[in-house]
Amino acid sequence: FRSVCETCRPGKTLAFVLDEVGQHLAADSERCRNLRVLIEQFGKVSLERVKAGKIPGPAWIVFTAEEKLPATLEDCFKHRIDLGRADVVEVAARRVLRKKDSQKVLLAKLFQEHRASLVQNVALDEDEFVDYYPFLPHLIDISIDAVAGIRRDPNAPTQLIGGSRSIVKLSHDLLISDQTRLANQPVGALASIDMVYDLLEGSLPPERSREVAIVGERCEDERYPGMAARVAKAICLMEFAGTNLSRTAKNIARLLIQQVSEPPPTVAVAVILARMTEE
Repeated sequence: FRSVCETCRPGKTLAFVLDEVGQHLAADSERCRNLRVLIEQFGKVSLERVKAGKIPGPAWIVFTAEEKLPATLEDCFKHRIDLGRADVVEVAARRVLRKKDSQKVLLAKLFQEHRASLVQNVALDEDEFVDYYPFLPHLIDISIDAVAGIRRDPNAPTQLIGGSRSIVKLSHDLLISDQTRLANQPVGALASIDMVYDLLEGSLPPERSREVAIVGERCEDERYPGMAARVAKAICLMEFAGTNLSRTAKNIARLLIQQVSEPPPTVAVAVILARMTEE
């Protein structure tokens, strides 16, 4: 690397970006020791070359990790940047949910037409609605917590990626997946929590997905076809999320809204919850 840099970029220094280091280190403790030695060696050689005037500044090594790095490695880094919940949500909005200006005008008009119900049911303002439509912030928050809960479950069959990547992928899948295809729906369609469940189902512990299927069959009510399965999916993800949002008929119904113009199906959810209790 040193010779290549001297030949191709004389007078410049190097910056290495190592992606997904957390997952790499978690698989083998020996890797952590080897990586520390590598970082220290880069630092030593880099400092020598700076003092000799061969490079204008020290080499940079940048790690990205979804998990907390081991303490022995954290000591090697002078700077640390953590993505908070607000940052993760913003990443999803900027990378996947960003709209053309013409669509922003259309969505702003849609918000004004249904302002009262949107403010009451999902508690957001016009800018939030336009920026995050159709994956609204309250559902993104629950999805972040649900993904974290699933990842912590030792019986989960697959390892979900975490943090911003999982939410970016989920936002993308909601738009184009064969199960949801929100990008092909008329303006006004919204992501709901049962849609999120459908996309995450393959990562759930098998016994949990079986329970949801059983509840969907045994608690079905002919007056509200399909609602039992949707309610079961909502409760399942809310449980994984560990959210402080109470699992009442009112709150569950708000998470099941799939159209801007649709009122929360509170009565239907209450009927299903009663049947669940009976069963």
